[in-house]
Amino acid sequence: MKLVMAFSATLAILLAVPGYAPTHPSAAPALSVEMLAHPVERQASLLGAPGRMAIRRYISRPAVEGTRLATSGEASGNRSRLDSQRTDASAPRRTATPTRTSQRGANTPSPRRTATPASHSVLAAPTATARRTQPRAKPSATATRTPMPQPTKRAPVHATHRPYSWMAQTTLLTIYGRAFSTAPILGRLGMDDNFTQMEWQVQPYARGIKANNGGTDPRITVHLIYAMAVPCGVTGNCLYYLDDAGVDIVKTYITEAARRHWLVILDDQLGRSDPATEMQRIISKGYLKYDNVEVALDPEFRTAAYQPTPGIPVGTVSAAELNAAGAMLNAYAARLGLLHRKIMMVHQFREDMITDRQTLRQDLFYVDTVIVADGFGPPGLKAHIYDELLGPGVSDAIHWRGIKLFPFNQYEGAGHGDFPEMTWPQVFGRAPALDGGTGFAVQPIPNVVVIA
Repeated sequence: MKLVMAFSATLAILLAVPGYAPTHPSAAPALSVEMLAHPVERQASLLGAPGRMAIRRYISRPAVEGTRLATSGEASGNRSRLDSQRTDASAPRRTATPTRTSQRGANTPSPRRTATPASHSVLAAPTATARRTQPRAKPSATATRTPMPQPTKRAPVHATHRPYSWMAQTTLLTIYGRAFSTAPILGRLGMDDNFTQMEWQVQPYARGIKANNGGTDPRITVHLIYAMAVPCGVTGNCLYYLDDAGVDIVKTYITEAARRHWLVILDDQLGRSDPATEMQRIISKGYLKYDNVEVALDPEFRTAAYQPTPGIPVGTVSAAELNAAGAMLNAYAARLGLLHRKIMMVHQFREDMITDRQTLRQDLFYVDTVIVADGFGPPGLKAHIYDELLGPGVSDAIHWRGIKLFPFNQYEGAGHGDFPEMTWPQVFGRAPALDGGTGFAVQPIPNVVVIA
């Protein structure tokens, strides 16, 4: 057995010697019982000049030099096995048993090979032998099985500071509609085919805002009607979702908007559903994991069980329902650890559209709740509604505000628009708007301007 191991060690060294690589099995020396019976020096002479060279190097060099013959793969493969034996380094070294003496010098003992410490070992055979000679501990009846280490669960990511608000130092300019090149009667977004056309369309609005909000460029936002209210005989919850229509929202809108540093708002008209259910759907779709995606809820089209048509009569939502949806969004955003807070926008043009609004939460750490004064009409009426819903003294619990404008739409023939339209100084409270002989100013100024 020792002779076989000695030849195995010799062969391993030969394979590591540069230039010793037989090109064909017939070129390699034949392995015979006679060869295996000779000492390592005789084996080398039988293997030819490369064998003699390898044996001389192996015998004359210390084992630590032999490490240079090991490839990087062998070194890395043995590292974990060798490290486990370093604790035995203090044990006495074993001296290898001398092999048979050479026929040429019977009186000269063959060189003794001293076992090398594990940290310098290259060949696997001596290491394996050393491991086998160590006594094995007998199992104890009281021994307990060592538990396997369990992977550490990753803790949720929480922001170390309050995330930034998208509205802190600028105005959001949102372009509202179902989608690009879709139903322009619902909003100006449908009049554009792509982002390039939309960017050209928003320029007059952007200039008007910048001239009246203190000189800050607005942040452009794609405002999609994600869940559109439809007659209740079509779907169970009276809603038709944009992604159910085959639109790839991430690829078509979110990714390109992020490249331009724009936002995307997914507007949900509720139908026979409720805010928390719709919020959960949007979260589960994965849209809100993107920092530039926000949510809007429109209670106008909240539909009771007896209503066949959403919006007739105008629907309502309670502050408790909105708080539940906001808390869900807040918890989700806390796990994401995004740079900005999420926006939860709510449309309103009548007081009863949001019941108990004074209890609406504005203290959510990761969510900005925005109330948007909706509805079309002349400047005085719009300014009056804004004052009643969001003006001083009636909206102390509201921190973020918005206003929705309805410019002339050539595709809309029912007269649902602002005639005449508000001027930009009126939109930002720098000029009053008359309603019934009384002047109303849009104050505090809006943080969001929606163009329908």
